[in-house]
Amino acid sequence: LLIYFMFKLPNSLKSWGTRQFESIFKQELSMLEPQDFGLEKDISYSGFFVENSLNFSVLTSTKDKHKITVTLGVYYQEYMTTCPCSGDETEIFNGYSEKQIIIDMNDACVEIRSV
Repeated sequence: LLIYFMFKLPNSLKSWGTRQFESIFKQELSMLEPQDFGLEKDISYSGFFVENSLNFSVLTSTKDKHKITVTLGVYYQEYMTTCPCSGDETEIFNGYSEKQIIIDMNDACVEIRSV
C-alpha cells in the first residue's frame, strides 16, 4: 500500500553508505508530520497525536540500482480526551507501526508503504 511520495530526503540520499546515514535519515524524517507516514490508519484510540512524539528505529536498510529501501519502526504517542466535566484527565497511549521508506536514487523522492 503506497501512502505518500510528496517529499524528498536529499541529505539521506547523499549520506547513504556513510556512518552518518542513520542519524541524517532520522533527522530528515523528524521534520515530517505523523500524517506523512499514514499513521492515522494505525492509531487505536483517538486520532490525536501528541506533538513532537515521533521517534524512529531503523530495522533494515538496503540499496539496489535504483533505490534505497529502509524498514523503519515508528514510535508515537496519541491521546484520548475525556469529558472535562467528569474530572477525568487526558490519557496518553504509546503506539508503534512499521513502514518501508523507499528513496529514489535519481531524485531523492520518497514513497512510504505500510509493512
